[in-house]
Amino acid sequence: MRISVIIPYYNREDLLLNTLKSFQLQTINKDEYEIVIIDDGSNENIEHKIKALKLDFNVNYNYFHRDSKSCAALARNRGIKKSKGEILVFLDCDQIVSPDFLEEHLYPFDKFGNNNDILQFGTRKSMRRTIPYNPEQQLITNKIDFGDDSRDYVFQIFSHNMSIVKGSWHLVFSNNISTSKKVIDKFGGFDDNFRGWGLEDTEFAYRLYKNGVKIVYNPNIEVIHQYHENFFDDKRYTEWNRNFNYFISKHPEIPVQLQGIFLDFFDPVKRAAKEQKGIRFVWLDCFIKFENALRCLDDRPVNKINNLYITLIRPDIDEIEMIQDVDDKVYQVICYKDKDKDLVYWMQLYNTNPNIKLYAV
Repeated sequence: MRISVIIPYYNREDLLLNTLKSFQLQTINKDEYEIVIIDDGSNENIEHKIKALKLDFNVNYNYFHRDSKSCAALARNRGIKKSKGEILVFLDCDQIVSPDFLEEHLYPFDKFGNNNDILQFGTRKSMRRTIPYNPEQQLITNKIDFGDDSRDYVFQIFSHNMSIVKGSWHLVFSNNISTSKKVIDKFGGFDDNFRGWGLEDTEFAYRLYKNGVKIVYNPNIEVIHQYHENFFDDKRYTEWNRNFNYFISKHPEIPVQLQGIFLDFFDPVKRAAKEQKGIRFVWLDCFIKFENALRCLDDRPVNKINNLYITLIRPDIDEIEMIQDVDDKVYQVICYKDKDKDLVYWMQLYNTNPNIKLYAV
């Protein structure tokens, strides 16, 4: 089995069924992938409803009764044990994927995975309202009905090149990530001491990052997040803050502690105060401060938007190799995300010059 998609699930039946339907049109062979669903104690076992879809690929549905230890991290770890794939994709149950989703997830592992341990992530567009889904019709992601991922603004400011983004591990959201089974065998899965909402995926990414795993952003695996009510309220803040304190106790290091900057977003009172001051994108404001603080720790200058760049349009990799040791100039590389995939991944896996930005359009 080449690839397993692990989906934790709890009480979002209609959204999960849409997600499964979207896998029907994948461009890779049906025998190359499986979907492993971990039902974390939903009110109803829905295996019969999944079978009623008559999908022609392997779906492995597993129901676990809910108890005090139930959490997203435990569900994903159970999915890892049930999976057969060499590459593991972690996906939320409310994501709709494109037909080439699995093909694109596999690409950097097939091309560069023999020499690199990789943790890959993609972004999402979010429905602002419930939109009927038909897998035979392409969703048109207009600005009215779909919201952008906040991380897209991070990329505009800093780069698509994760080799120069010091806080890249904080951009890894487990709604759409992949790594190899061998990486998890070496460094472990998700820590199920993270309970409630938040940071179990961030700690997973940070642990892999510390152990030399390369974090790669893939612009070709964007998913659609289906609409449902989603509040950053007092309950979510309490859970995030508890997990944050556990994170610090596990990794008592300055980069982890600096995540306290994000309290301005997760604390509803602090977030409201920021918004009253006219700060529209509070999470983005927090990440900019976080990234610049990490760069100061590394004796790197903070990002300056008005820098003058030497622009390289779709350069050959040989050209990038020639400027690896040039430290007195700042470069921006512009390329196509679909036509220049090797360049996009090479920059993130092998680049050592912190002054080379990458923008894949």
